[in-house]
Amino acid sequence: MVHPGVSVTELLPVPTVEDSELLKLLRSAGLEEWYSKFLSLGCVTIEDLRHMDERRMDEMGLRAGHRIRLDGVLPTPKTTPRLAAQELESPQPPLCQEENCKQMAKLTCGECKGLLCSTHAKRIQQRHKDGGTTIIREIPSCPACYTRRKKTDQCNTMFQCAAGVCVVVLGAGITVSFAYLMRVASA
Repeated sequence: MVHPGVSVTELLPVPTVEDSELLKLLRSAGLEEWYSKFLSLGCVTIEDLRHMDERRMDEMGLRAGHRIRLDGVLPTPKTTPRLAAQELESPQPPLCQEENCKQMAKLTCGECKGLLCSTHAKRIQQRHKDGGTTIIREIPSCPACYTRRKKTDQCNTMFQCAAGVCVVVLGAGITVSFAYLMRVASA
């Protein structure tokens, strides 16, 4: 609630040195126009941005493409000595399996189960029937599975069109034959 005599700009966080780091990060992702929106929601540092969840980003209107660009420029968190020791014990994080990609894998292809970074991930629609309802989900896909699925969908569409044409032609043929038989029978 804004009190009388207090402007909204006075309620926003005061920019600090880290704010300029946040602005630099947003600029590098081409999203500097979002800077004031982040500040108005209390996201003042890069660390605040790192802890923002999907729901909060949805509320502020940040779309999936913007999030992907942010993920691409967001630096990895600084490690403490205790975390560094844990990292030595833990295995290397999984990397994207696409041609010579060195980015960390964040997604799994819904078709072949290959590991993908957000740069190489594409989306395909997966449909299944539940009673009389068709449920459509978008799942991550590698470029190879995406291309294969698109070709399969094109072939299925062509087959359905050809089957529809055959039904129409057969229906017309039956109708003409029936009309001919009726004419011969009445003569």
